[in-house]
Amino acid sequence: MNLLGPDARTLEVHPVPFTCLLHRYPSSGHREWDRLGIPLLLAAVGDAAQLGYTSLHVAGDEPLHCPALHSLCDEAHRHGMKTTLQLGQGVLNQRLLEELQGSVDLLGIVLESRPAAQGRVRKCRHLRTARQLGMETAVIMKLTRGNMNDLEWAAQFAAEHGASTLSIRPSRVSDEQITTAWMVVEFLRDVCRGRLRIGFDSPNRYCLPADITELNLWQRGLSACPQTLGDIVSPLVIDTRGMVFPLRASLPQEFALGALGGHSLRELAEHWISYGSAAFAECYANALLRARSEMDAFNDFFDLLSEEAGRSRGAALAAAG
Repeated sequence: MNLLGPDARTLEVHPVPFTCLLHRYPSSGHREWDRLGIPLLLAAVGDAAQLGYTSLHVAGDEPLHCPALHSLCDEAHRHGMKTTLQLGQGVLNQRLLEELQGSVDLLGIVLESRPAAQGRVRKCRHLRTARQLGMETAVIMKLTRGNMNDLEWAAQFAAEHGASTLSIRPSRVSDEQITTAWMVVEFLRDVCRGRLRIGFDSPNRYCLPADITELNLWQRGLSACPQTLGDIVSPLVIDTRGMVFPLRASLPQEFALGALGGHSLRELAEHWISYGSAAFAECYANALLRARSEMDAFNDFFDLLSEEAGRSRGAALAAAG
């Protein structure tokens, strides 16, 4: 997730909250990771900065329950990185915003619905409070079949409440609706140019994140310049087990950089650049070719990449067998 825009190189961490560990993550593997994870995550932030990453996003279902939230943000700031956090609209209050002041640079607020009720209107005012406390704000709209008609309203709402960004994230919508939404977003970008940045978290054949030539140059130059890792691999995701994945934790484990613990993030990255990046780049290139030639115009490219990764994994297993 790149709330700061497409040019940000983001390290995304999913720490396991101590308070929820025994109830939600009873396995010994998760307990061991949680016990060791905080020092490893702090070290990973510094390594990520050396690899060229410029922002830290603390993710997960309950990022506020992460006991090291402020420590992680402080470490990111120490290395010149920006910090971002995503919260639900309903948890905002003055005290929470004051606690986050100085730690979080950009606060993403998930827009739950049109704030017709008076209580929700009051909570919306906290977006302006966040700006007054020095935090940039982004409004996040989860686009569904039921709120397609709210796109224009969401852009107006974000602009009126001082948000710098409106991030639109499709969820279980049809191909036809994606097409309509993309056209509306392009119209709104023109209308809001200079006032509001509008992101559409569903890259398609008209706005692919890279081309084949760029990808080949990137992969060949990685060993000499590992700081360019984030040019293609952003976000770099550390999941709740300490596994490090390029782009999405949902990719097959064969594409992962590895697990924090026995090796630092820097060491994992160096090994992956030498032994794993070529397979990843080949999979990425195949997905790009399919996007250009096969997929419907507005299908999500990252869904296609995950599908291609699954195919690559199946082919590798068949060859090994």
